[in-house]
Amino acid sequence: MRYKQFGLFFVGILALVIVMSAVSAVTLAEWPLTSSAVPINVSSSLTATSLVAGTGISGLTFNATNGATGTGWNQGALGALDYYQVTLTVLSGFNLNINSISFNQLSSDSTTNMSFDVNWSKDNFVTSTNIVSGGISTTASALSSTNTNIPLTGGETLTLRIFGYNSDSSSTETFSIKNLSLQGIVTAVTPSTTVPPEVTTCSTIGNPGQLDVNKINFQNNGMQFNTFGKDDEWFPLEEIEVEIEVENNGNDDVDDVSLEWGLWDTQAGDWVIDLDEEDEVNIKDSDQETLTITFTIDNDLDVDLEDLNDGNHYRLYVVATGTVDNVTSPETCVSDFETASIIIESDFVVIDNVEIPEIVQCGETVQVSADVWNIGDSDQDSVSLEILGRENILGISETSEVGDLNAFDRQPVSFTFEVPRNLEDGKFYALALQVKDEDGDTYQNDFDDDDSEFIVPFKVEGNCGAASGAGKLSVDASLVSGGMAGEDLVVKATITNNDVSTKTYKIGAAGFTEWADSASVDQSTIVLNAGQSKDVVFTFEVSEDASDENSFFIEATSGSEVVRQPVSVNIEPRSGLRLDIFSGNWTLWAIGLLNIILVIIIIIVAVRIAKKK
Repeated sequence: MRYKQFGLFFVGILALVIVMSAVSAVTLAEWPLTSSAVPINVSSSLTATSLVAGTGISGLTFNATNGATGTGWNQGALGALDYYQVTLTVLSGFNLNINSISFNQLSSDSTTNMSFDVNWSKDNFVTSTNIVSGGISTTASALSSTNTNIPLTGGETLTLRIFGYNSDSSSTETFSIKNLSLQGIVTAVTPSTTVPPEVTTCSTIGNPGQLDVNKINFQNNGMQFNTFGKDDEWFPLEEIEVEIEVENNGNDDVDDVSLEWGLWDTQAGDWVIDLDEEDEVNIKDSDQETLTITFTIDNDLDVDLEDLNDGNHYRLYVVATGTVDNVTSPETCVSDFETASIIIESDFVVIDNVEIPEIVQCGETVQVSADVWNIGDSDQDSVSLEILGRENILGISETSEVGDLNAFDRQPVSFTFEVPRNLEDGKFYALALQVKDEDGDTYQNDFDDDDSEFIVPFKVEGNCGAASGAGKLSVDASLVSGGMAGEDLVVKATITNNDVSTKTYKIGAAGFTEWADSASVDQSTIVLNAGQSKDVVFTFEVSEDASDENSFFIEATSGSEVVRQPVSVNIEPRSGLRLDIFSGNWTLWAIGLLNIILVIIIIIVAVRIAKKK
């Protein structure tokens, strides 16, 4: 709105000047671009074969069908601004100077009052340059300009607008434009580190299939347990996920489309990740294909980490090459890129490749290993790793010395911690791992002032007290004797009062009925002072058919506090010939055995009497 008001202000001033001085010429900067403008948009892209250093181009002509006609320029020199617009894109890697522009103006009305300006811009006419200005007094005459010297560096787009105006406010002029011609010379063909050769080759092929890389979206998934960068700003060791979408905007299918991607360093002029084929697909007309790729900024790149430099000179290129499915079946290729930064700090040390069990048991000693990485470009002295329990109940606080670390070097580190028995079964807890410098301060990056701290979660399942008082009592159990089916099994349990006051506990066993017929304990009630321990003995009558691994709970109850400690026992099944026949009613078996003995005695006596006779 302010622009329009500004323009209308000048319209009034200039109109007054024109009336007073009868000057008909104006410049583009004085013209308000109104919605009544009717552009004719013609686009072209110079082919690589026409771009040879030291040679010229000529006859690059844009013809509107039957001539391009504009009407209604009847408001004087400051009237409605119809214009013709042409865009010209030069391939990456080439430079071009346009030194001649001409076009023919044909009119069915008088041309005595008609004047034209030709302006060019590379920034959407925020600023522009007037290269042709003048009136045309005869039909079918040419308006041209030489030595315009419009420089185009490879990859830029030039936009030309041909403006006409009528200095006679009382008349309406109808006119047409055709045969716009550009001539120029290629001043340089210079290989540029900003553009990979594979991309230049793709541009040379052209894109008759009208493929388009619609989307290259970054998502920074970060390191294993922290993210320091942003979606398009990456720290070493961070994992990057990229969503790529390629669309077929043409009227023909494109077959065997090879989708390739790679990460290019424009500063070094080399691939950080070599361009490689990800997939090959067929894309129907007006259809699209989406693929997702992931990579990590680590030593698996095609360059070493130490060869990376800080800055936004990294481009993820996508190249799609296929064959148009029509009579001529030409090859088609399109490329595009998205720019990203790699952040290299001076002093920043992190951890990666942390290995810890996902699930641990209460009372278990857990081993944790990790790699400590110096991802800064300065050597570091006396690095250490501080291990803390994020929850106070874990009671973990220790330091592991790492030592000196050169730039982009790593050092493995490992430590152990004991899982407290008073944790809640099935709950997640976490370690807080902080990387410290030689002064004992946590490393902090300059990018976003983030600390080098990593929250490492784990889940606790098993061997945990279910009640709130579980942490005030510990139970350790061991096998004394037994372990055979049909025999007694004796277990000794050491009960320790971890509370600060004297406690009375009722002791019992539960959960044994599947493998034992009964259980007894030598002390059903014990009194423990603060920090005191006592042994209690459990005796189980193991069932005859018991076998394999079984379990039971040692229960200790003090008021509303209940501790249930699971204990595993292994039962060996009965084997071989055993006198199990006596395991029933002893009286009946004794009478039966006595009868057998009497029968044997009677038989012996009878035999002896028979021999005497």
